[in-house]
Amino acid sequence: MLFIPERHSTITETKWTNDLAKNYIVTLIEKTENLFQAERLWPVHPDLQKGNGISQPITGLWFGAAGTLWTLNQLNKSYSVNLQRYTPHLEQLILLQSAWVKEMASEFVPIDSPSYLLGSLGSNFVRWIYSGENLKQIKQDAIANLEHPANELMWAAPGSMIVALEMYKRNQQQVWLDIYQKGAANLLASFYQHETTQCYIWQQDLYGSKANYLGLVHGFAGNAYALLKGHQYYPLDKSVIENLNATFIQTATQTTQHANWNPYLEKPADCTLTNALLHVCHGAPAMILGLSELWHLGTDETRNLFVKAAQLIWDAGPLNKPWGLCHGTAGNGYVFLKLFSFTQDELWLDRAKKFAMHAIEQSQQAEVEYKQIRTDAWCGDMGLVLYLQSCLEGDANFPMLDYL
Repeated sequence: MLFIPERHSTITETKWTNDLAKNYIVTLIEKTENLFQAERLWPVHPDLQKGNGISQPITGLWFGAAGTLWTLNQLNKSYSVNLQRYTPHLEQLILLQSAWVKEMASEFVPIDSPSYLLGSLGSNFVRWIYSGENLKQIKQDAIANLEHPANELMWAAPGSMIVALEMYKRNQQQVWLDIYQKGAANLLASFYQHETTQCYIWQQDLYGSKANYLGLVHGFAGNAYALLKGHQYYPLDKSVIENLNATFIQTATQTTQHANWNPYLEKPADCTLTNALLHVCHGAPAMILGLSELWHLGTDETRNLFVKAAQLIWDAGPLNKPWGLCHGTAGNGYVFLKLFSFTQDELWLDRAKKFAMHAIEQSQQAEVEYKQIRTDAWCGDMGLVLYLQSCLEGDANFPMLDYL
């Protein structure tokens, strides 16, 4: 099996309507704003309190207040959001950062980590979006993370590269392009040919162990994404593109109709991840979203592999839970939006919208169970809102990666 059936559900029969999606977006925005707690930002969702033992307010982009604020800022372009309400509390993103990182992973992660998705770089970037302040700190964070040994998207250089590229596009200052290019050079310097498989890969030094992961978070696809995203600013040798493409193809497990990837090149002894995952972090969704540029830069074999992987995601059905972007129904749905953008085949847009309807029902069920919505962006309802908006617009851009 290329997927684990018990991790997936039969898709809802509820039909997509634009009004239903728009109304649910407005509902979730209102509930998110109503849950705001000023100095404590947003409450920790009961599932995180129970499952992860986290009690401190979470601050980062991935599943914390910075991600919620980033999402509300994006939504303000189309919906009514009281952004001024949050400005006086932006400093809290930084003041509370160390406390929750210490509670979550202090054994392996420095509490002052300048990472993009979980650390101060993401929080400082959001603070700058709202206030225009702390530009110097964003630069310091981005530079400090360029040689991080984790060598992956969540904690290390690729996150710095994504922010630097965005800042360069906004203001054309050479310092940001320099940061991006230094990060790209560092990544290419550690891109090596694995002795056993002969695939070109990166090694991650993460949470106390070393491994060659393949996914978007944490591994090959995330590093490749950062390089491919800015390849017009740091041209990649033809051989690099060929090696990225070869690893993408050679590490796939295929049948006549489907394709998936294991989380790693070779399973580390202490790894608890299973094979046959279908998540934005590991498996087919991770590889498609992380390596989407290969649709244009790769071969017919590459594109066929994209289609087979997307077909597997559809045939497996929505993930049981959660419903958001990372290891969730909405995140997997972005694969269908990518295929729609590549092919203009309405089949993929229709499938994306069906996943959206299922994710709405999952969100509603979770709210009944926990007595509140989950306000974070990558794992909760704010991510679902972004996905619903993408389905309304037929937009395949993945939040906080394809656009900032």
